[in-house]
Amino acid sequence: VHDEDRARTRAAWDQAMASGQDLEVEFRCRRASDGSYRWMLARAVPLRDAGGRVIRWFGTSTDVHDRHLAEEARRSQERRDGFLLQLEDRLRPLSDADEIKAVAAEALGVQLGAGRVCYVDIDEEAGSSSVVRSYTMPGMPDAVGEYRLERLAGAMDVLRSGHPLVVEDLARDP
Repeated sequence: VHDEDRARTRAAWDQAMASGQDLEVEFRCRRASDGSYRWMLARAVPLRDAGGRVIRWFGTSTDVHDRHLAEEARRSQERRDGFLLQLEDRLRPLSDADEIKAVAAEALGVQLGAGRVCYVDIDEEAGSSSVVRSYTMPGMPDAVGEYRLERLAGAMDVLRSGHPLVVEDLARDP
């Protein structure tokens, strides 16, 4: 049983044993064949004697890993769709490009838990880039300003492609 599921699974079993009620619990279990973890659904029911005492437990463990992953993917898609609808509602009345960038940056920052989100305008002929407005978590310095493109050398291919540039840790990510 996966370390993160062990206490909860044990508590469910202890509760079933103490109460004599049916057991139903999902947990991750490591496969012997390859060491990977899969989600399992364990169910157990007590067999009682004529006096009502539990004399034996009968149970099953069913691999529900694929269902579990599909449910998580569905929940993730629902969260994403909800965020996109809220973002659309916030952006619809706006017409100023800088205001749209600012609202979108804030919404993305909050949604992703990012420390900073900004849109970078690049002028390759001038060798500069600029951030007009940005979102930053409280206590973080703002990214607004003009920057020489040399400072973004490693990121230029990503920025030119139009894809988002994600930096996990400014101190460690060149």
